[in-house]
Amino acid sequence: MSPGPITYSPEGVSQATLVHHYMKIVPSLVELAKVEVGGVGMDAEGGERSSRLERKWLQRDGDEGQPPFTKLYASRNTNNHQNQPRICKASTEQSSVNDKLRCLEGILSKDGVVLVGEKKVTSKLLQTSTSTEKMYKIDDHVACAVAGIMSDANILINTTRVQAQRYTFSYQEPMPVEQLVQSLCDTKQGYTQFGGLRPFGVSFLFAGWDKNYGFQLYMSDPSGNYGGWKAAAIGANNQAAQSMLKQDYKDEITREEAVQLALKVLSKTMDSTSLTSDKLELAEVFVSSGKVKYQVSSADSLSKLLAKFGLTQPAADAS
Repeated sequence: MSPGPITYSPEGVSQATLVHHYMKIVPSLVELAKVEVGGVGMDAEGGERSSRLERKWLQRDGDEGQPPFTKLYASRNTNNHQNQPRICKASTEQSSVNDKLRCLEGILSKDGVVLVGEKKVTSKLLQTSTSTEKMYKIDDHVACAVAGIMSDANILINTTRVQAQRYTFSYQEPMPVEQLVQSLCDTKQGYTQFGGLRPFGVSFLFAGWDKNYGFQLYMSDPSGNYGGWKAAAIGANNQAAQSMLKQDYKDEITREEAVQLALKVLSKTMDSTSLTSDKLELAEVFVSSGKVKYQVSSADSLSKLLAKFGLTQPAADAS
């Protein structure tokens, strides 16, 4: 029975009247407390009644098996897994990277690392940039390829460059590649941990060399996870590209063979019908004369490579 409303008169309320109303309110509060603790009652009848109330409450909330107010709390919590081993906002950012952005590939060879990406041409009226769109140099021994929101990528790349220079200034030697990647991923993970922030919507492929492990290739996603790879693909059609790389990759592959494999896979997975130099970016990290070099292929070099590997029509180049 629900308690009746308490009315107050100008002359005041007697103590007996207040006690009478409190005795009506207490049983209702006890029933609510039973519902909160999942139907644990003081007696069998009370337990059954509270269980029925709990079931009705959960059905009204629309999510069977979760306690009341779970959905309200979930909407306000950034680091929420919702009964699954993933962070929802970071997973959304990763889906955006994979579904909406151009494909990027990285291949590790015995004498270098190759990064190749599909360049996005949004309009013929857009002025062609003299700088690369997907490939960035972080330090003399580390480079990266970017898929995602470029404004987010610029912040992270500048942060990583500063971190690399601080390490070099402190220890008078280049920062180990994995340590550099881990430092960046720690920053990315921090933005999935607190309310009021969104994850960085960008994935990276890192290519580098250090004296500890030689040539290395790492992939990092928006959640801050990273891992070392022999060959990896991110962006649109990444699953198809990953399957082709798994079939054709060999452990003792050379840098030239890695370039050929990367261009071959990209030609079959990119959205465009034809593969031309103005739709590609190719970067390599290798050692020459005892020094680590980062080299981005020009449009002419790409055209020659496509013709050499039979991925474009030679007649079109001759004309």
